[in-house]
Amino acid sequence: MKRWQIISAMIGGYIFSLIANVPASHVLGYLQRHGTLPVNISGVDGSIWLGHADKLSWPGKPNLENLDWSLNPFALLMGRLSASINATIQKHPVSGDVSKHFIGGDIYLSDVTTKIPAKTLQQLLDIPFGELDGDVEINLDSAQFKPNLAPIIEARIFWQHAKLTLEQTIDMGQINITVAPNKTNQTTIGLTNSGGDLSLSGDINIATDRGYVLNMNLKPKEATGDVAQSLNLFAQRQADGSYKFKQNGNLRQLGF
Repeated sequence: MKRWQIISAMIGGYIFSLIANVPASHVLGYLQRHGTLPVNISGVDGSIWLGHADKLSWPGKPNLENLDWSLNPFALLMGRLSASINATIQKHPVSGDVSKHFIGGDIYLSDVTTKIPAKTLQQLLDIPFGELDGDVEINLDSAQFKPNLAPIIEARIFWQHAKLTLEQTIDMGQINITVAPNKTNQTTIGLTNSGGDLSLSGDINIATDRGYVLNMNLKPKEATGDVAQSLNLFAQRQADGSYKFKQNGNLRQLGF
């Protein structure tokens, strides 16, 4: 290791040791008073290195409660603020890692996991489409949030015992969702299912400006009946008995 690298590491370690033991309430209180903290945080205890907050909230987003964090000291030497967190969203546990470079506004999430009822998720995201039921297991491998652009996300989502109620309740079994960026810098969301009253396959492509194109194919196990009647409300029946649903728009119109 070169001399300047050793000196930089020693200086960085010394600075971190000073910062790490500062009470978190002092630092976060100062940032809130001066308007440089984009969130409201209350019930703060511990240090910047290892701390706790009763609640973290920001406009239009679900609150994090019972938040515990631990900073990664080595990330500071690379010009990043990085922490592992454990918290709850409406009493449902969530954990993962969050980081941000000191220069630039991008925020990164990785290894975020949670399991939450579909009804709760629908309320949190304000999804104005029928009534959802079941449990949603979310495995967020990585996410990059850029100012004024759609996030770049890689994730695996499993919606277990999935149900959608329009005029009738449709049992959709387990829906498997994959989220990944494609070659054109868009995000592609793929959907398939197993079990339930119908077979489902489709995708949603989301551009960086949050414009989206949705294509969905659904085929009920019975050509007639309650499920087919519900699908007739929003999808076009095809000659083979399947239903095709297409829609495009912008996620900003939906509040995202």
